[in-house]
Amino acid sequence: MESINPILQQFNSLADCFASVYRKTLSAKAYTGSSKIDSEIEVYAKCLNLTRDELVVFALIFHHQFRIKPIEENRLYELAERQMGNRGDAFDVVYSFRRMRVITETDQPMAEPKIVLQRAVWSAARKNDIQFIRELKPIGVFRMMEYFRFNLLDHDFVNERELHEELEFLFAVNEDLALVKQMRSNKNILHRFVLCAILARFLIDNRPFELRYIERFIRTGASFSSLKHQIASNVWLPIKAKLVQHAGSALMSDDLELELTAKGVEVLLPEITAELEESLKERFKTLPPNAIDPQKIKPAKLLFNPDVDAQVRDLQRLIKPTKFKEFKRKMPAQGRMQGLTILFHGAPGTGKTELALQLARETGRAVFRLDVTQIMSKWVGDSEKNLKTFFHDYGRALQYISPEPILLLNECDGLLMRRLAVNSSVDQMNNALQNILLEELENFQGILIATTNMTRNLDDAFERRFLYKIKFELPESAVALSIWKQAIPSLKTQEAEMLSNRYKLSAAEIYNVARKMAVQSLLNHRIPAFDLIIRLCDSEKWSGHSSHLLGFS
Repeated sequence: MESINPILQQFNSLADCFASVYRKTLSAKAYTGSSKIDSEIEVYAKCLNLTRDELVVFALIFHHQFRIKPIEENRLYELAERQMGNRGDAFDVVYSFRRMRVITETDQPMAEPKIVLQRAVWSAARKNDIQFIRELKPIGVFRMMEYFRFNLLDHDFVNERELHEELEFLFAVNEDLALVKQMRSNKNILHRFVLCAILARFLIDNRPFELRYIERFIRTGASFSSLKHQIASNVWLPIKAKLVQHAGSALMSDDLELELTAKGVEVLLPEITAELEESLKERFKTLPPNAIDPQKIKPAKLLFNPDVDAQVRDLQRLIKPTKFKEFKRKMPAQGRMQGLTILFHGAPGTGKTELALQLARETGRAVFRLDVTQIMSKWVGDSEKNLKTFFHDYGRALQYISPEPILLLNECDGLLMRRLAVNSSVDQMNNALQNILLEELENFQGILIATTNMTRNLDDAFERRFLYKIKFELPESAVALSIWKQAIPSLKTQEAEMLSNRYKLSAAEIYNVARKMAVQSLLNHRIPAFDLIIRLCDSEKWSGHSSHLLGFS
């Protein structure tokens, strides 16, 4: 704040300061050289983050507007020339102010145009809001991107000449920014525009830039086709340098979306303050709606057959944050897949999904859960786009969320079965989804758990892409006994043993029986508890047939 003190220390208000500049301008003799520059005006200009010429023009406009006599454009140039010595410099300042929405013309048909300050600027000057005046010019990363979005992204139609003029203006007032230095190396206007657009969408809107915007709102020549081809084929320099990446919708060349990578933030936005950097991290740490916070997962004691239990214990140790880091370090450097991919398959109701959630809870990992039905769409290409976008969102979360979240593909039977000959659009979509999943698994970096009830027809390509495959079967008698006791603590050991030997039920089915027991108790049925359990077990299977073993007496 010290740099703006001289104005309010010397004057009661900004209006008095501008009046002083106005009087100095009226008394100025014709400009004859740099020795005639008024040092006081230079000091005031510096305090307001304006050039000397900009302050002169601003003061002339404000002073006339303050006296309720808006200045005519020709009169403005005439007075400004007294201080500047060159009417062309005044033209440049007025043009710049118009571009920045600082000034506007009064609506007076058949009269010479008169210039006034825009309402927000006028109000700030009247209220002595020096900080607002200091931020009129798009200096700095955020102001530059806000200006870019307002004047270009939120514009109807522009051509390449207008793009060039706007970008050159932004570059001129931000020569020291790393992103400007980077873009100076490429003279192509569209290339510069796209990189700026990616940055603006990232910083201001928190979303990717859709390349189709150019076709809709910018009049271009053949240069756009060349640019689009470079982006689609991943040979565009910002993509090759890993500053920019596809945002999950690159399935069709007309639907390209681009976003900044973590490296892009580091290289192009080093001026970002520690506060802003923390703000960006917090933004990307925010879990999406389909994610599950590990702290909100209720603890559950899961019981498995001995062979599965041993594999689960190994898995519990492996995905602990410190052990998982060690796992990633030991993965072959030449391999593309540095992550951990796990398939839980087998009988329904055996705890596959619940185990994934409990592993997340125990290790403090968020869960990005995808039930395959969520991505399905009747619109051509949308299902594939949804799956790509889901993996993209997970990939970005890996950069900002610690420890690495778990990606849970729940009940993904259809995605893992052997690919079919294409006889319909549905077959084509299913094959496309499988190809996307295969590609994502090939380059996977995090922790993925897929669950399926399918025990046959697993596509060979998927089989080798899952590092661990655990088969879940119905609980053996000894395990079922423990589950019965856990589900219905009032059961005697002999009764639990009888139930576990007589019925081949999954853990989920056993807990269903326990829940129905609780309902029956609320209804005050006077059936002995164990007899009721037998009835409920007999009716548990959808088939309606008794589920007890033949020959049991």
